[in-house]
Amino acid sequence: RVLLDILADPRLGPLSRLAAMRQLGAAQFHPVRFAPFHAEFIDRLRKAALDDDADIRTAVLDRLTLTNDPEAQRLLREGLENAGKSLVSTAKAIQLLARDDHGSGLTIFRDLAAKGSGKVREEALRALVGDAESTSLFERLAADKDEDGSIRHIAMTNLRNVSVERFAEVARKVVLDHDDDDKLRAAAVSAIAHTSEVAKAVVTPHFANALESIASITKSRALKSSIGQFARRLRGE
Repeated sequence: RVLLDILADPRLGPLSRLAAMRQLGAAQFHPVRFAPFHAEFIDRLRKAALDDDADIRTAVLDRLTLTNDPEAQRLLREGLENAGKSLVSTAKAIQLLARDDHGSGLTIFRDLAAKGSGKVREEALRALVGDAESTSLFERLAADKDEDGSIRHIAMTNLRNVSVERFAEVARKVVLDHDDDDKLRAAAVSAIAHTSEVAKAVVTPHFANALESIASITKSRALKSSIGQFARRLRGE
């Protein structure tokens, strides 16, 4: 009871209120003893999600989204759709809403992945992992040499998760393009080597010979190392 009151008291400093929240969270591991207080704890957390203190809001929404709390998810969606209602940073909101097992934020994530920038766009792409409806977006971003390297890497990873065939085609083109980013080429070679379905679609004698040629001229240690690993796996070592 004392901890619940501390959590709900805006006159107290955030450190005390956050400490109370952590103690209450630990008490939840004793479900029978905590049962009389559970509903009130959730209610006070939901109210604290609207607190004036940013640290309180972030910590509370973090805890609520771990249990797929619908009210926390609603608040996060509203903040992403309307900047004036944001309770946490956009990137953090994406991270927290991405925990929703029902994918209630997918439409928002797709829009931000296509039109956002910087950290927000990266987090939106990460939140779309496994989203088959974003396959064309992943494919376009992964193949676009004008895109930021981190964006292309995330898009490549996502594409491999949703379509082996389309990933294989993009990966092959990236690897064989001498003007493409060497770090991304190295990652693509590694993915081909360690994903049997992709290897079956990509690896031919011509491709293997091309990799040998690339290894002999590239100055990238990462690319040379990935090609070496690929060659050893090809030999069954």
